[in-house]
Amino acid sequence: MTNFGHPSISKSNSKKSRSSAHVSATVGIEIGYSNIYMVRLRKDAEDKILLEDCRIFEFDHDLNLDKTLFISTIRSALKQFCGSSKDLVIWVTPKLNRARLHHIKIPQVSPTQLPAAVYWGLQREEPFLEKETVVDFQVEEAIGLTSLNITGALAEREGIEDIQHKFTQAGYTLTGIGLPQFALCNLVSLRDDVKQDVPVLLCQLGQHTTSVSVQLNGRLVFTRDIPLGLENLGETLVKELHPIPTKEQACNLILKLGFEGEALTNEEVLHLENAFNLLRPILERAVRQIERTIQYYQSNFDTLPIETVFFGGEIAARGSLFKFISEQIPLTVIAIDPFDTPQLQANISLPATNADRIAYGPAFGLALEGYQGGINLAHTYNKRQNQSKHRKIAVATSVILMLLTAATVFFTIFSSRNCVIYPLSRTIFAEASAPWSLRSAKPSSWKQPKRCKHYKIGGGQLLSATKASPSFRRSHGLLLMIFPSCTSQPLWATPLVSPKRPREH
Repeated sequence: MTNFGHPSISKSNSKKSRSSAHVSATVGIEIGYSNIYMVRLRKDAEDKILLEDCRIFEFDHDLNLDKTLFISTIRSALKQFCGSSKDLVIWVTPKLNRARLHHIKIPQVSPTQLPAAVYWGLQREEPFLEKETVVDFQVEEAIGLTSLNITGALAEREGIEDIQHKFTQAGYTLTGIGLPQFALCNLVSLRDDVKQDVPVLLCQLGQHTTSVSVQLNGRLVFTRDIPLGLENLGETLVKELHPIPTKEQACNLILKLGFEGEALTNEEVLHLENAFNLLRPILERAVRQIERTIQYYQSNFDTLPIETVFFGGEIAARGSLFKFISEQIPLTVIAIDPFDTPQLQANISLPATNADRIAYGPAFGLALEGYQGGINLAHTYNKRQNQSKHRKIAVATSVILMLLTAATVFFTIFSSRNCVIYPLSRTIFAEASAPWSLRSAKPSSWKQPKRCKHYKIGGGQLLSATKASPSFRRSHGLLLMIFPSCTSQPLWATPLVSPKRPREH
C-alpha cells in the first residue's frame, strides 16, 4: 500500500515566543548527488518546531569535497541561507557509505572504562584501525545490572576531517556531523500514526549504499547496509542503455524518473520508460534484500511484527522508483514527508510538491538532531568527556582560588583586629600574630619594636586600636599606622595630636 503523506501544518502569523527568541537556530544540511538541501528551524520551550527557512541549492556533481571550488559553492549557499555564522548550530551528514552503524551489547563497566569496552565490542563487529577511523557511540539503555545496549558509529577519519576543514574554510564551523539513519528516526518519532512499541523499518537509498534500519521505542535497534545505491543504478544504464550515457547523465536520468511537474516530450518519456525497464531487475534485488532484513530481524528479536516501511531522501521523492518498490513489498510503505508534523509551525511558503517535501527529509531530521544530543562524529564521546573533565578542573580551580582569596581576606581582618597598642611610658608598641612594623610620625621621639612574629610587653593598660577612647587618642600625640611587613599600604591609620613631652626626673 502506497501512501504519500499530505501536510497538516499549523501556520502561525504571530510573533515568535519569548522563550524561543534566545534559542539558537539549527541548520541541517544534506549534500545530495547534485543538490544541497538546507533547513533552518528552532524549538521553543513547548517543543514546537518553528520552521524559519528551507532551500535547495544546485551544484555540479563533479565539485565533490576534494575540489577547492566546492568551498566557494558551499560558502555562497550558506551566506544566502544563513547570513552571519554567529549563533548558528550547523549539522551536516556524510554520505551513507562513509559511516556504519552497529548495535552491540557490553557488560556494565565504570564510566572511565566505557570507551575501551565499546571499542573492543565494535572491533568484534567490524575490524578497524583507530588512526583511520572516527568512533562515536551512545548508551541506549541498561539491561538489569549486568549489560548495556550501545549504538556505535564508525566513519573514515579522512572524510570526516575533510568535510570539517571545508566548512571551516568556507567561514562556518560545524557543530555536528550526524547520520542519515538518525535523521529519519527523528522524523518518524514525530508522527502521530506510529506506535512507539511497534517496530517500523526505515530505508534510505544513498549514492553507494541503501541503509535499512529498525526503529523501536523511538530509537534504532538494528541496522543493515545493502551495497546498492544511485551510482550502481547509473552503472547499469551505462552498460545497457542506448545511446550510451555517461555516468553523470545516467544518474541524472534516474533522478528524473517520475519527477512531478516535469514537462517531457514523447521521445523523452519513451527514453525514461526504457531506462526504468532496465532498472527493474536491480530494484527487485533491492526489494528482496529488504524483505530478508525484515525476516532476519523478526526471527532474531522477540518483538511485534513489522507492518510499516518508511522511505526517505531523494529516491523516495522519485514517484516511479518509489511506486515500484512499494508495490513489491507486502507491507504499508510510506514516503516520509517532514512537513507533515503536528508540532510544526511555519511562517514561510512550504514546498508545493510531494517530491520537494520528501526530498527535504534528511536535512530536516538532521536539524532536529541538534536538539537530541546523540552521536556526533564531529564531537565524539571521548572529546565530550575531555571537555567535561576540563570544565570540572576549571570549576575546581576557580573554587580553590575563591577560597584562598576569602581565607586571605579573613586572615588580614582577623590579624588587624588582634593588633593592640600599649601606652607605656611614652612608648607605643604593636603586638600581632604575624610580622608587623610600626611607623611613627615622630620616630625620633618614640621607640619602635623590631619586626618579630610576636612581640610582647607585660604590664600597662591594654587598649584595642579600634576601640581606643577619644581621650586616649588626644593624650597620646602620634600618627600610628600598622603595616604588614609584606606591603607598604597601611591597614588603618589613626591621626593623633602630639602631646607635650613630660619632664624627665
